[in-house]
Amino acid sequence: MSGMKNSRRKVSSCNTFPLSNDILENNILPRLPVKSIFRFRCVCKRWGSLLTADSIFSLQKPLSLKPPSGLAYWNEKRLSFLSTDGRPMSVPDPKLSFLGEFVSVTNSCNGLICGFYVREGIWPEIYVCNPVTKQVRSTRTPKRGLIVGLAFDPSSPDPHYKLMCPFKVYKNTSHIEYGFNLFVSSTGMWRESKERIRISPESAVTGRSFFVDGVLYFKATNDIIWFQIDNDLAGVEPLPLSNNMITATLGEYNSKLSYIQITLDEIEIWTLKNFLWKKKHCVGLDLLDLITVPDKVSGHCPLLLMMSSCFRWGQRLTFTT
Repeated sequence: MSGMKNSRRKVSSCNTFPLSNDILENNILPRLPVKSIFRFRCVCKRWGSLLTADSIFSLQKPLSLKPPSGLAYWNEKRLSFLSTDGRPMSVPDPKLSFLGEFVSVTNSCNGLICGFYVREGIWPEIYVCNPVTKQVRSTRTPKRGLIVGLAFDPSSPDPHYKLMCPFKVYKNTSHIEYGFNLFVSSTGMWRESKERIRISPESAVTGRSFFVDGVLYFKATNDIIWFQIDNDLAGVEPLPLSNNMITATLGEYNSKLSYIQITLDEIEIWTLKNFLWKKKHCVGLDLLDLITVPDKVSGHCPLLLMMSSCFRWGQRLTFTT
């Protein structure tokens, strides 16, 4: 009997990672089969009271695939969330206090966040964390390259995250040559790719990356640098620049890399398919209502640009100026 008592393991509370009822009912449980949901009634008292017979069958209504309409942004020293359609949303408070001090956030990908631990007198370390479970992994930054991109596909048969650091090989009057350091979490090792790309000497690579359909993209001044993670291939594509452009940004639109630029007269939305840019939308600025958000975002003021046809797009456009 004592052996049986000793073999018992303490079961952690179901509130270890608290989720609101709204997230459970509208985003998680409707994606599960009824049989599995009935089993979850035994998880804890809270779930038992939540998952009544009537509520379980009501959960099986058609699931809306409309993505949440909101903006996560950096507000001085913390992450904040803004609902762009005016409706309250049950979103966990995106504090990253568990990471400690001297932390920068550089990129995110499919629920993971990466950045740098920066401490005086110590070479920066790269961290990757899941802000929901508060799991954190860190690795030393390679000797070359202080820009890091994050690639993670949870639906992949190999759901391990990957990091990529582009670095300058050399620069002369005609071009800059870049190489790439690649880290795979399954091995915990850095390796240098044999791929090299060249961009103009006036161009500069930014730290923001986008992982779309197996390809990691970085924006340069006049180009995008792309790297196919699984095939170890790299290249450069010019951006569809306008002569009267005011500002521009990369993003993701309908599962494709997008390039959105504001000119003196209009907003242009381009998407990249098979490494060719195609203009998807062009909107005159006279059709837009500009709404200034009072919160400060990295010292800038974001403009939420709304138009009568935005519902046809199923999108709301967000820019910072």
